[in-house]
Amino acid sequence: MKQRGLGRCEDMTNMQIYARRAGGVAVASDYTPHWAKSGNNHAWSVVIGSDGNGYSPISGVAAKVYRKTFSEQLDSLGAKLDEGEKAPRWLKGKYYKDVTKSYVPTSDVSVVVTPSEHKYAYLCVFNSGHWKAIQWSDIENNVASFSGMGRDILYLPAFFIDEEIVDAGHPFILHKDGSTRTILNEGVKVSVSTYESTSDRVTYEGRTDESISVPLKVGAQYKLHEWADGDWKEISTTIGTEEAMELSEVSSGSLYWLVNTDGDHEERPFTIEDSQIVRW
Repeated sequence: MKQRGLGRCEDMTNMQIYARRAGGVAVASDYTPHWAKSGNNHAWSVVIGSDGNGYSPISGVAAKVYRKTFSEQLDSLGAKLDEGEKAPRWLKGKYYKDVTKSYVPTSDVSVVVTPSEHKYAYLCVFNSGHWKAIQWSDIENNVASFSGMGRDILYLPAFFIDEEIVDAGHPFILHKDGSTRTILNEGVKVSVSTYESTSDRVTYEGRTDESISVPLKVGAQYKLHEWADGDWKEISTTIGTEEAMELSEVSSGSLYWLVNTDGDHEERPFTIEDSQIVRW
């Protein structure tokens, strides 16, 4: 890594930490398990100030930022799990704490989840074609309360069953002002046009932490999906041309996902707002 000048973000973070700590600098490792509006994840080093806090600019949209710790965190999910009890990989550890509020405006969110025998519910972001757990909560009276969630983000409440994410309610958007809007597949039918899809930006160094608009590929097959009954349902198939792609009879109250069938499924889901496509 030192010779090439490249490496995994976690490896580069560790190298920075070793060097800074050798010089007597208080430094920690922060990370987001899954970006909220693109694929991938990220880790970085952060200098801790005299007040015990630390902050470093980030390029992506984070729903959650965690900090690695030396001591076991008694309020972590890993400390609460029974022996052999399963949980999403990024959340089942014991040595991390939530520092999201140091980076972005946050809101606490309570969600009524489908009644079940599970003790825990999870809040997920859409990342690289899948819903991925980013926060957890105990379930009390069928309500899961998630603390300190990043705003202007699409979320899905879920359970973790047989090591799979299973929806526990409707997806919703946590807006910039802290209000929420649940996506109930109810709304006026409209038609919209688009010349673009989305993909993660890729450079010589590799995939980055942001999603960008890209032209529809001429001759490529695109499938339009709608989120319904806990899964993506295919509703139409279209071949890309130089003309705008017409999406007919789509609902202003639904969540959609337009995917190049030969691609890597990095496209972002979207809603229809005032007859315009808004990608999440």
